[in-house]
Amino acid sequence: MQTTKPRTTWMMDTVECSRSLMHFFDFANATGQMERLQSPYSYAILACASGEKLSDYADGMADRMKDAITFMEICASEARGDAEHYLNLHIRNYARLISGMQEMEYPASQVTAHFEKAKRVLEVNWPDENTIHIQAQGLRTRAFWEPSEIPWLADVASKWQEIRAELEQFLAKPSHSMHSTGAVQLASEQDWETILLLSPSGWNVDLCTQHFPITCTLLLPQPELNARNFRAPDSTSGRKRVNAKAMVNLYRVAPGGHIHAHFGQVAHLVASLGLRVPKGSSIRVGGENRSWKEGEWLVFDDSFVHEVVNEASEPRYVLATRLIHPDCIAPQDSTT
Repeated sequence: MQTTKPRTTWMMDTVECSRSLMHFFDFANATGQMERLQSPYSYAILACASGEKLSDYADGMADRMKDAITFMEICASEARGDAEHYLNLHIRNYARLISGMQEMEYPASQVTAHFEKAKRVLEVNWPDENTIHIQAQGLRTRAFWEPSEIPWLADVASKWQEIRAELEQFLAKPSHSMHSTGAVQLASEQDWETILLLSPSGWNVDLCTQHFPITCTLLLPQPELNARNFRAPDSTSGRKRVNAKAMVNLYRVAPGGHIHAHFGQVAHLVASLGLRVPKGSSIRVGGENRSWKEGEWLVFDDSFVHEVVNEASEPRYVLATRLIHPDCIAPQDSTT
């Protein structure tokens, strides 16, 4: 009978696997065997992958984060603006590298040096070191957006108490519960839970019809939640394929919960509606902190580094929608 590994054990295994991979190539390099294995550029790509994994699973441990930064610096040393196939990878690596160095309080001069090289070599549109993101070039970028820029959000917000009532009625039944998001690298299973209404594979019809008819009826017709309306950014040619990943979740963050800093998806925004918001629950996007208010939306760019903390003694509940970026909505067919 198979058993699920504890979160900490699973994360440690992943960390040690990434470290071992890098140690193997270091040994090959030291013994003159590197050319028999991979080119130096391929080694840099492996360093990117290992650095990203260690960064994902650092879990607040300084030794993991320092190793992650070391590996990401190896990758950064080989970054080239003409390597179109790897452009997205290098942008993401630099963003995570700079964010990690800031988190670990590396000297400002080192952070600035990487920031300036990223702007020079990769031509990223980062205004300053606190507005690092991985957004596709050519799309509008800012940490927070005004809810009025997505007009239908106002109609949904006007029904926020009905949406909250559906959630509370669902949770009041002993047989119903929320589930872990599965993102164990970002938060413990108990700290961050969800009810998933829309995934990239489609709507959960049973949940929508039986338990959340008001919520789903409000959201179902919205173009930013329909993958068929997605138009990939022009700047992603030659990069890893970008797909629509619209989602709708009801999220719970436990008292004292912390969702670690991370970058989300390119070509998407997140609109998060406060449903049950105790004082002390906030989000940081880039270098800016904001708090939820019940019945109001917070809209932010998912490609910016962001983290959530709930310092309250009560859980925080929101309706979160991951929307197709307004610049990636295909022109609507007006024919009837």
